[in-house]
Amino acid sequence: MSKHIKILVIGAGIAGPATCYWLKRFGFSPVLIEKSASIRKGGQALDIRGIATNIAKEMGIYDQICDKRTQINIGRCVDIAGNILHEEQGEKFGFRQDDEVEILRGNLIDILMNKISDIPCYFNQHIIGVQQNDNHVTVHFNNGSVENYDIVIAADGIHSETRSLIFDKNEYQLVNLGFYISTFTIENYLDLNHMELECEANHRLVSINSDNNPKIANIGIMFRSQHILADIRDEHEQKQFLCDTFRDFGWETQNILNRVP
Repeated sequence: MSKHIKILVIGAGIAGPATCYWLKRFGFSPVLIEKSASIRKGGQALDIRGIATNIAKEMGIYDQICDKRTQINIGRCVDIAGNILHEEQGEKFGFRQDDEVEILRGNLIDILMNKISDIPCYFNQHIIGVQQNDNHVTVHFNNGSVENYDIVIAADGIHSETRSLIFDKNEYQLVNLGFYISTFTIENYLDLNHMELECEANHRLVSINSDNNPKIANIGIMFRSQHILADIRDEHEQKQFLCDTFRDFGWETQNILNRVP
């Protein structure tokens, strides 16, 4: 394959920058676009383990990941009355061993974006149309420009808008597994110090921890529900659904929900 082909990568999350790194490493010249005005750093903590650990080392970012790793020294499972049911040391609490490491999604994206700082990346930009031709792909952008590329790579997530432009609805299907995860940050009102607390009951789980920034607590909420949001991008609907689902959960949940940003 010619190294002079034009490649467009859509989405500056984790997959997009990682793809750009490897394309550049093998001699290609990709372009990265992101529809947001800046890097979106929200999201949950991620485990770098198995083959991902080897890839991070090969990319030369493993040590940086370790420097930014989460640092939970103690993990506790509690009941809705706050009684301690189980306690483990941090890495064992997260089922990590050897060279496995946990890092916040936003910190990992920062590391990846710094690794590809020499690759063009355009924010506030997304595609609104795409046509496959015999020798190239014609891409229409939201700013009115039109460009031809040899390859277009959609790395814009599970709810990819690019996917709906490229494939007919009968060519792909999103299956609702009835499982939700909500992550956000609040003030560290419990004064947790490198500690994580988890409370689980009736297929619902609430966790709160604080590690490297003593002023901030990271919240993770997981639950099962067959309810489907009318608009998956409506933050008000998301928050209302979350509050309705956990209104009667107990423990610290109401204090946490009262602090939802």
